[in-house]
Amino acid sequence: MNNSEIIDAVKQGMKNAAHDTYIMNFSSGGQINTEYVATVSIGQALLKSKTFRVDDEQIMFEYDTGQFITSTVPFSKKLTPGLMFSKHIVRIHANTSRTGRTGRIDIVLLGNNNGMPYPMCAIEVKGNSPQKPRLIEDIRRNLEYFKHTANTGASKLGIAVNCAFESFNRKTSKKKYCITTTERNIKISNVKNKYEKYIQEIKNEIPTGVRYDIEVFSASETLLPPQATQEDFEQLEDQIHLTLGILIKFER
Repeated sequence: MNNSEIIDAVKQGMKNAAHDTYIMNFSSGGQINTEYVATVSIGQALLKSKTFRVDDEQIMFEYDTGQFITSTVPFSKKLTPGLMFSKHIVRIHANTSRTGRTGRIDIVLLGNNNGMPYPMCAIEVKGNSPQKPRLIEDIRRNLEYFKHTANTGASKLGIAVNCAFESFNRKTSKKKYCITTTERNIKISNVKNKYEKYIQEIKNEIPTGVRYDIEVFSASETLLPPQATQEDFEQLEDQIHLTLGILIKFER
């Protein structure tokens, strides 16, 4: 899978999660209260993608950060490049340290290089309206995978993704809800600005050669057109909801 195909699958998984959450709990309005549903849904979407190569790619849940960051650099390196029988050194084990957070990555996509697995993408998932400090911690940890350098060379990771959701549902929040598609477009703009401000606070930590993009999209919605009547509203009142998906992408 290339970067674009990975992103398409992640987005589909987020949409599936919001839709399924809404169906399972009608009054939730698609609000992702637990990360588990979205994590599993994204993993399934990657697996079901037409571009996923079953024989050469793996999807792993709760993948060890040390194992992942260690494998971002080449496995070995010649001590004397160009010399046929030069001795080799093997990469040393590392772990995430800049943020002080080791642990496990929600979803990892691995490739295969002559029988040696290598990291293609790290995906961290947050639920509805994540706390800013926790989201920033996840982002910083993803950035560390790009920055990593070891005895065999520099990181080759191509993409890392942070996912989150924002829900606007009248039943769960009397002040924070959305009724029309016009309001939805305003919410998308406001949410994008919110997460853009988060990134601006740590923009100097993004390594050279890595670009970022924030995509905000409708993951699940039942909304009215701007010209809707009171009768239209009353017919759909119990179903009206909006859940936005937020994708923060870092690509080399």
